[in-house]
Amino acid sequence: MKNRSNKFVMFTILVGIAFSIVLFQPYMAQAVQVRENNLIEIEEQASEPTPTATQTPEQAPTPETTPSATPEPTPVPTPVVTPTPEPTAEPAMYEFEGYEISQDEFEYFCMGVYAEAGNQDYEGQVSTAAVILNRLIDTGDFKNVNNIYEVLGNGFSSVINGKVTICGAPITFQDVSEETIEAVKSAINGEDPTEGRLWEIAEATGNDPEEYASGGALYFYNPDRTSPEQLAYRANIKVRYQLQNHIFYKVWDL
Repeated sequence: MKNRSNKFVMFTILVGIAFSIVLFQPYMAQAVQVRENNLIEIEEQASEPTPTATQTPEQAPTPETTPSATPEPTPVPTPVVTPTPEPTAEPAMYEFEGYEISQDEFEYFCMGVYAEAGNQDYEGQVSTAAVILNRLIDTGDFKNVNNIYEVLGNGFSSVINGKVTICGAPITFQDVSEETIEAVKSAINGEDPTEGRLWEIAEATGNDPEEYASGGALYFYNPDRTSPEQLAYRANIKVRYQLQNHIFYKVWDL
């Protein structure tokens, strides 16, 4: 009796278990499906890339451009080096018959004319300057002189040891009058009153103007300051004329 009761109890338990399985099976299947879904989502999330803090925006594609021709480089000119001129002698300031007169020589010239004829009028000073220039270009008695300095240093009493003097006292260019400077410039520019005057006298006295006048006077002297011996030595001069204190002539007849 007791064994039959135990068997009945066991049967009852088994039936209850079976009933429970049948009853809860749908719920268990649903739970399994949910779990499987969750696992799938976890796997998908793990496979996705992790987003960064800053996402670089996509850049638009650069449009293609047609390459332009490369310009040829502009040639750089080679610098021209101008040679430095070598220092030359003092430039000429004046010119007479192809002879160039520097500024220093011009000033010396003016001093000589002032010392010899500064007390004469304008024509007398131009005539004195003309005589000096005529000697400079003369091819006869004065062919060996080469410049104004040599002309004045040979035959003019106002020049002593290369210095231009008046009554023995040296002078400078600052002592020269403006009239004398202008007279010298006129003579350099070709003015020579002596040629015309001598020409007239030569014709009037029957002497050859070409010989006695052409080219102008080469000499002058002051009769008041010339010794009797020198005056006698000049007594045979055929063509001459006096202008104020000076007597001008070209040919010295002995």
